Amino acid sequence: MEGIKLISLSKFSDQLVKSFETMPEDNYLKQDFCYRKRCYSTGSIKNGIFFWDEISSSFLQTKNLNSYVGGVSRSFTPISQSIKNDIENNIVTTAYGFLPPVDYSLGIHQIRIVANKFNQGMPTPEGIHQDGFDFVTVACINTANVSGGISFVLDAHDHTKVAFEGTLFPGMLLIFSDKTFAHYTSNITPKLPGEAYRDVIVTTFQRSNGRKDN
Repeated sequence: MEGIKLISLSKFSDQLVKSFETMPEDNYLKQDFCYRKRCYSTGSIKNGIFFWDEISSSFLQTKNLNSYVGGVSRSFTPISQSIKNDIENNIVTTAYGFLPPVDYSLGIHQIRIVANKFNQGMPTPEGIHQDGFDFVTVACINTANVSGGISFVLDAHDHTKVAFEGTLFPGMLLIFSDKTFAHYTSNITPKLPGEAYRDVIVTTFQRSNGRKDN
């Protein structure tokens, strides 16, 4: 469907896959159980070349966009230098090849969602939403023992119209227009007794000369 693409990525490095095991917890959750670990960095694409920002800014969404933690300026540990090349070459550059060839500002979120016998993991605690950028990509890096975690891309104006529904398996990259579509991922639980986790890299692309929605 126009505005949505699902593609396969090259094999991820072991270093990238293992980096999720040592990520810090997300301190901005409202539940007692910390179901999300997160790192965040920013960058830009200028004249087709990607640059990481030396100092990543805090991440802020309005309450209109994010009913869960909107209005809160959130600071996260930057993405490790050791995995930036893999993210840049395998995810960012690949995604950019499917987007209009203009300059962008990028936000790159490394996220692990965890669940156990007593607690679900919530990839999108804010529910069906838009992020307020031009494009969003979700790269699935790894999963273990996961039930649920179904990705949905829906018409931004009519959430009963589902444009995409499916499970993102490791190596899959979902790209969609955040102007045209809203998105949601269902909660995860363990298939079998023990812990479950879902590891993704979410990247937002905002045209450098564009206006971010409020």
